[in-house]
Amino acid sequence: MSPILFLLVMEALSKRNTEYCDRGLIKGISMTWQIHISHMIFVDDLLFGGEASTLEWSHFHQLLSTFGSASSLVLNKIKSELNSAHLDEEVTTQICDIFGITYRPLDSGFVYLGFHIKPNNYLNSDWGWIIHKFESKLANWSYMWFTMGGRLILIGSFLQSLSVYWMNLSMFPMKIIHKIDVIVARFLWTDSNQPGNFICFACHESLKISMRGDGGS
Repeated sequence: MSPILFLLVMEALSKRNTEYCDRGLIKGISMTWQIHISHMIFVDDLLFGGEASTLEWSHFHQLLSTFGSASSLVLNKIKSELNSAHLDEEVTTQICDIFGITYRPLDSGFVYLGFHIKPNNYLNSDWGWIIHKFESKLANWSYMWFTMGGRLILIGSFLQSLSVYWMNLSMFPMKIIHKIDVIVARFLWTDSNQPGNFICFACHESLKISMRGDGGS
């Protein structure tokens, strides 16, 4: 499916959702007395928000079922989950059964567009995902074939830009920034992605130049 056609299809879903809201079938989350948010769409990632009502979420399910029948784009039940705070256990179970998805408390956070979102009380352990992103990227790179210049280019063009990108969304704890610095330094100075195994590039040549310089002064 071409990108423009895909966007038109997703726009149809958004319009259909708005119709449900206009008919009072979906109320969404009240931000102010005038503003209610019922959905957010980024390409094929959907974020629905609504009241703690089994009836309202049955309308969401009807909306997605109709959309799936028309477009063949269906809900990925493995990647989807219900997040809420202080929701009645019976209502939670009923909504999860409607969609066939799992439940996770909102306080533990959820992932949207690759970013781990929590309402409050971030812990250092909550940032493990960003460390995993760095380590998984480096795991695919062959250390032994990179020169010092090649490593510096990759650090400047990719590793540092990756951290800057995610920092635009949230402030990182200093402990996490230090871990990222350690990962970058390990990539620059070692011959593997494991601690230790430090190497020095052509240090004997540098030593000769230094000795000749000292001798000539």
